[in-house]
Amino acid sequence: MLQVELHLRDRGKPFSIVAADAPREEIRALDERIRAYEERLAAAGDAAAALREKIEELRRRREELSRAPAEIEAGNALVYRFVTISPSLPRDAEIQAILRDYDREVAEANLAYARENPRPCPEPVEGEPVFVGQAACAACHPAAQAFWEKTGHARAYATLEKASKQYDLSCISCHVTGWDQPGGPCRIDRVEDRKDVGCESCHGPGSLHVQAPTRDNIDLRVPEATCLSCHKPEHSLQFDYATYLSRILGPGHGEKMETP
Repeated sequence: MLQVELHLRDRGKPFSIVAADAPREEIRALDERIRAYEERLAAAGDAAAALREKIEELRRRREELSRAPAEIEAGNALVYRFVTISPSLPRDAEIQAILRDYDREVAEANLAYARENPRPCPEPVEGEPVFVGQAACAACHPAAQAFWEKTGHARAYATLEKASKQYDLSCISCHVTGWDQPGGPCRIDRVEDRKDVGCESCHGPGSLHVQAPTRDNIDLRVPEATCLSCHKPEHSLQFDYATYLSRILGPGHGEKMETP
């Protein structure tokens, strides 16, 4: 975002143009420290609260630096600086209201269209797996299911509902399982048993694995590219594969179960 300041001291006199570049090296160093602390959060345990407080302190310092006043000599001046738009910046109430109205209108239009123009899901290809839903996975993997329910993936659809974006076609595909695929949901008004980022979102459609549970017919290791299909910079600015992966691994899901 380009920020421009007008300094008028002497009417009728020319303006000098001043580039108010923030101290880039210090800001870059702060960015590195913030990222390092964020990577430690997942394993911080009891120290997580203190670590979050430190991260917020560093973010405030970064913002102060980015807004540091420029040195202006006597006379009129136009001062410009580039300011990074981050979630920590305050939100304008009027603009927020406009965005809420927009989201509501998009939801109403998309929902009406889906109901008036029903379409079937793609037909399954013979011999290829199709999506079967979270319940089928949970039947054989109760420990993994119990752990999954504690993760952000299990609340993915609820985050859309909270933001009134559950009928937004630019969002829905990453908050349900198997969108527009054989066995998955294909209408925004019919996602009930495919809500959230379920097992098959990462491990692939599971019908063949349900029929014959082997390690050869399901994706056990999930590559970073799978995550990046949804964790894009515009949606997940702080995404780091190793850090985020650690948040979805637990007992029965990537970690050994404790024996009694």
